[in-house]
Amino acid sequence: KALDEKKLDTARLNESYEKIIAVKKESLTQPDPLPMSEVSKLVGHPDHLRLSKAIVEGEVPEDLVGT
Repeated sequence: KALDEKKLDTARLNESYEKIIAVKKESLTQPDPLPMSEVSKLVGHPDHLRLSKAIVEGEVPEDLVGT
């Protein structure tokens, strides 16, 4: 909307975007991937399955909130 109403300059927006991307590239690094033995302990964990089912049903049990 701001672009359409000329309240925000496209060139300035692109310049800011490029600065943000440059900072992210400098400061954010890819973590080393976990070994598959560790991944298998996390993916499909019973708590995750309970949480996904609860989300679908629209009711998250208290013991899963904030874990």
